[in-house]
Amino acid sequence: MCCPYCGKSIEGKDNNGYFKWNVLGFFFPFIGFILGMAWEDEKPKEAKALTFGATIAMINIMEFVFAKLIAASLVYMFHSIFFF
Repeated sequence: MCCPYCGKSIEGKDNNGYFKWNVLGFFFPFIGFILGMAWEDEKPKEAKALTFGATIAMINIMEFVFAKLIAASLVYMFHSIFFF
């Protein structure tokens, strides 16, 4: 790949091949973490994509759990204030 302005040869980042590993890690986070640790030395880019997808999935799960806990505590507070 060449720069259109100066003509210098540059290496492009092709992340299209690693999107499937992100998706696999997102939908199966435990498999993503395990394969990411196993492939850390052999396939570093695939391992990074797997662990990135798994990390995003775990963050989403934690946000859902904390939101549910906060909603449950608010319902409990509302119930205890207005319905003795």
